[in-house]
Amino acid sequence: MSHNDLTVLMPAWKCPELLRVSLPSLRQASAKDTRIVIILNEVDDESVAVCRDNGVEYIERDDNQGPAAVDFLLDSLETEYVANVNSDMIFQRDWDTRLMYDLASHPEWLSVSANLVELIPDTSFVKETLDFFDPKTPELFQSRCESGEYLSRAVSRRVCGNHPIIVRTKDHKAVGGYSGGDNIWQLVRCCAGLDVEYIWRLWMLHNKKKTYVCSSAAFVLHGVSMNAKSLPRTSERHSEDVSAEKMGMTEAEFCAATNYWEEV
Repeated sequence: MSHNDLTVLMPAWKCPELLRVSLPSLRQASAKDTRIVIILNEVDDESVAVCRDNGVEYIERDDNQGPAAVDFLLDSLETEYVANVNSDMIFQRDWDTRLMYDLASHPEWLSVSANLVELIPDTSFVKETLDFFDPKTPELFQSRCESGEYLSRAVSRRVCGNHPIIVRTKDHKAVGGYSGGDNIWQLVRCCAGLDVEYIWRLWMLHNKKKTYVCSSAAFVLHGVSMNAKSLPRTSERHSEDVSAEKMGMTEAEFCAATNYWEEV
């Protein structure tokens, strides 16, 4: 396995202030030959400039497909693995290599996610009080990763499918990508992600016999929905309602069936 077996996809919507933090971190923390692509929903000049300044590949979109925009690259993915990440994240060094090898070592896993260090007081992950926009925060975060501070406060492995998430590209394509070819986000315009329904499709692909894991092999500092912006809703329905119709069960029932949050 080589580092260029991974493509990292990040959707973004008019958030240059977040990209100024997340893109330098992503570039510096990733292997030099990992492919990084930013999908700019309703592209704005400032976000384009940030992408260019950081030397990352980007796609300009005139429309806004929310988190499902990552699937504009679905047919062109050629790497063995694909990662889906958010714009409100700061990444531990070598996060991609650590997680990719963790997934490769466990054929019984559907996916592997980085453990989260979150900037809110009521998180179920590791709590942190750093300022996301403070220029000192990326190095403070790295030093605390290296010292083992977060590792000492986290569960090593548990059932969870949070972002950032890495999956095998053949599986990702087999389930129609993150959106499944049916853009629930655009249907309800609620700015919610499609995480649970995406994992359900992977689970069904493998006949309900594999699990999805959040691993402390790597940590990510998460701004927690800093990338969420409100849009006028086009429906009274929520993404969870649409997902339940597709899954034949509620998200809570799916999580119970797959032992969500239990240690692995």
